[in-house]
Amino acid sequence: MGILDGKCGIVTGAAQGFGRATAERMCEEGARVALVDVQINQVIAAVDELRVKGYDAMPIVADVSDETYTGHMIREAHAVFGRFDFIHQNAAIQIEKLLHETTPEEWDRVFSVNLRSMYLGARAIVPIMMAQGGGAIVNSPKCCR
Repeated sequence: MGILDGKCGIVTGAAQGFGRATAERMCEEGARVALVDVQINQVIAAVDELRVKGYDAMPIVADVSDETYTGHMIREAHAVFGRFDFIHQNAAIQIEKLLHETTPEEWDRVFSVNLRSMYLGARAIVPIMMAQGGGAIVNSPKCCR
């Protein structure tokens, strides 16, 4: 029995790195977890690995910086789980260029993925959490390095 038995939620940026490790740890503690990432092959592989270990996980492919995809992410996971106890918003990107070499479009993309996505995810999930009496939102975007 884990401390998250019976809990359900979402981890974004879950195809690799910190998000992947967080999703696995939550599964180890008994949670049902939707792993969300824009990288289709990697997120499916991560879920397959968790399922082989006997965990209840599902993949969702979504660009969390896009309101349409965020809404889809929430609706799809809610249709399967029926509730949300947590969302860990971990998705992030970084630019490996000098500032003066970075285009405004690249700068905007970083802000969109690393910050706007936190707002969009919370905005979409809060009404569900409020209706069910609560839940936890953790915003911790971790980049590659």
